[in-house]
Amino acid sequence: MKILVRQLGPEGVDLQESFAVDRIEMAQTDVLRFLQPFEIKAKVVRAQDEIVAKITSTSRFASFCSRCLEELEQDWSARFTLTFSTKEYPEFVEMDEEIRQELILNLPVRVLCREDCKGLCIDCGANLNKQACQHQHAVKNS
Repeated sequence: MKILVRQLGPEGVDLQESFAVDRIEMAQTDVLRFLQPFEIKAKVVRAQDEIVAKITSTSRFASFCSRCLEELEQDWSARFTLTFSTKEYPEFVEMDEEIRQELILNLPVRVLCREDCKGLCIDCGANLNKQACQHQHAVKNS
């Protein structure tokens, strides 16, 4: 996303762009696989000597639950703000690299199929969301 500073009025501009998944350079073997491009919406305004971009991104990914290992698909979204100095960028601002970095920082560290996922039995491997087993299990609060 490129912003021409001189064309940015006080009311700002609304921008929208699709950001291909391969632009964030995730390996094909990564556990988190995005199924569609990142949809980026930005509201960009000029405030004195700064350009402020409020950005929302959405997509959908496939992964495995960190507790029970079931395959799942989930919607994903992130919101972040980028700020640029007009002294450093007097003519234009190219935001792609900063957006890429923010997308990476906002990726989920741990994916759960649901908040109360019971996980797998450490003795027999049973998925405790689907079946009970004969082993004693301590309740986890993680």
